[in-house]
Amino acid sequence: MAASTSLVDFRRLFMPLPNEVESSWFHHYWSDILLRGKKNFVTEGFRESGKTSLVIKGAPLHALAYPQEGRNYIVFLLANATIAQKRLEEIVQAYETNPDLCANRVRDVAFKPSQGYYEVEVTDGEKTIPVRIEAYGKGASIRGLSWRDTRPSLIIIDDPQDLDDVESDLIVDRDWDWFLSEVKFLGKDARIFLIGNNLGSKCIVERCLEN
Repeated sequence: MAASTSLVDFRRLFMPLPNEVESSWFHHYWSDILLRGKKNFVTEGFRESGKTSLVIKGAPLHALAYPQEGRNYIVFLLANATIAQKRLEEIVQAYETNPDLCANRVRDVAFKPSQGYYEVEVTDGEKTIPVRIEAYGKGASIRGLSWRDTRPSLIIIDDPQDLDDVESDLIVDRDWDWFLSEVKFLGKDARIFLIGNNLGSKCIVERCLEN
């Protein structure tokens, strides 16, 4: 099935839009990086570019529907914990209310939206694979993240900053220090997929591109 190898086809099949149009070339590119990439990746994605449905919702739901060992511990980081928890609840609801998506579910292990994690056991058709998704806001202490003695396999960061943040040099420098000390540290073992708007030369996305 095409949906198993493409987030674009997966989203179109399981999360169709009311007025579906042809996906942009960069959607296919992002899909390839998320599903088959081996290195850290940063890109700028403008608002209304489909990044939430394809990246934040699509990648975790794909990992639940088509589980693979080595891609079963996903963490995503958003601007704050409230938004992150809301996105996690949306992902779990989309998964559990769609019979086609959750047909492979074996057993729910834990769902703690206030603590930002969802864990479930699913099957790939041959064996049972545990999948864990965690959600955090910018500034969270994550460098010690570990589950079943493993680091996250994929860290997705979407729009970690907004316009209010970049109006203050103190905030943008603090955000950059957080990224280097907490997120980049995890990037030694986990792949980082960072996507966000260009908010000026001192925002996290631009600093990563520069370096």
